[in-house]
Amino acid sequence: MIKLQHSVVLCILLLFSGFLQADEGFPGRKLYPTVDAIELDELRQQLDELTVVDVRSRFEYDTLHIAGAHHVALSDRDFAARVASLEAESGKPLVFYCNGRTCEKSYRAVAKTEHESTTAPRSFDAGIFDWARANPDRTVLLGQPLDDAGKLLTREKFEAHLLPPDQFGRELQAAGFAVDARDSKERAGLALFMGWEKRIPFDNRAKWDRLLAERTDNTKPLLIYDAVGKQVQWLQYFLEARGVQNYYFMAGGAKAFFDTL
Repeated sequence: MIKLQHSVVLCILLLFSGFLQADEGFPGRKLYPTVDAIELDELRQQLDELTVVDVRSRFEYDTLHIAGAHHVALSDRDFAARVASLEAESGKPLVFYCNGRTCEKSYRAVAKTEHESTTAPRSFDAGIFDWARANPDRTVLLGQPLDDAGKLLTREKFEAHLLPPDQFGRELQAAGFAVDARDSKERAGLALFMGWEKRIPFDNRAKWDRLLAERTDNTKPLLIYDAVGKQVQWLQYFLEARGVQNYYFMAGGAKAFFDTL
């Protein structure tokens, strides 16, 4: 009898351990326990039978996305209506994705649409980077097939272009100005370097093109900051594609700057 109880307890522990391993690296699964997640291999196998929706910003989508994915930003006021239209048109089950792992947008997209959907939407919570590394042949980078995962920028490459807020400020005189890449809502009227800034939201591609076209002295560093130091990671792909080398981002963005005050 004791051996039987021991075996039952052991099975329960192994089962519980399996659940923990399944959720390891996906903290959002505990926050959204009712959201069904689709795994990487399953998405690859079923890609053509699904309506895949990228719920990030347009700039992020234009930079890197799953081939064939539709774009509907979660922040769009008519998000649910647009997704419902896509679902009705395709007749295929919905799968939402974002940047993955610690990003909650795909879970929130499911929560927003699951009651109206007829196909039980799911979240691909591994996100775009896991997908791109595993499936470069089904990934689009800056409008072109990725093909080689080696084209993805590494964490080391990003960190090589980061400056802490105090050093960022000291470089202003050499640079001549800094670019505030926050949108108007994030900026809320607060400038970090009054009189030393140009305001270009990170997703305004036309203004970035104009800035780079007018930039004649490449010896001067191009200084850029955003709200929390995350959006500039996507801007880095844009800068690298245009051959810009002497550029730096403020580590942690405006939030890190204010934290030092």
